Amino acid sequence: PEPEQWPSLLAADDITPRLRADLDFLCGLQAQGARVLYQRADLVQPAAVQRAVAHAVAQFGRIHGVFHLA
Repeated sequence: PEPEQWPSLLAADDITPRLRADLDFLCGLQAQGARVLYQRADLVQPAAVQRAVAHAVAQFGRIHGVFHLA
């Protein structure tokens, strides 16, 4: 889900435990000052990954970490 949806999803009763854990993790990073960019890309499609990386570099400059939360 898009970051704007995270608070309402975390407040919902019907969220899956896995999604709750992933969103808690990402929100925790943000709470510590990390800038988080949510990207969807199929890792078996190189062009999709290249677009995601290019978007991240354009927004942040250097990339200091990537989390794969599939």
